[in-house]
Amino acid sequence: MAEALVSNARKHSRSGDLGGTVRVVIDVNPFLVGVAVTDNGPRGDTVIPYPRLGDPRQAPLPGLHLVDHLAVYWEWEWAWKGAGAGPLTVRAVVENP
Repeated sequence: MAEALVSNARKHSRSGDLGGTVRVVIDVNPFLVGVAVTDNGPRGDTVIPYPRLGDPRQAPLPGLHLVDHLAVYWEWEWAWKGAGAGPLTVRAVVENP
């Protein structure tokens, strides 16, 4: 699941540009495992994308379809900078086996 979120961040944001970064935070407790992936924000020349379920057949990783299938829940949040969108964080929680 973390691989799918990181892949999406690199594909759809400035995190995929030269020098881009992705921040991954994993939180484990006896019942749940949380994964939060934060990208570098949208590219300047594109319409601001937002996380949504796309066609799972168009990529090697099924992206958010995999996350949606495995997660107890998932959510996303923008960090706004002035009038534009900054970094995006996608959080997903799965049951701890």
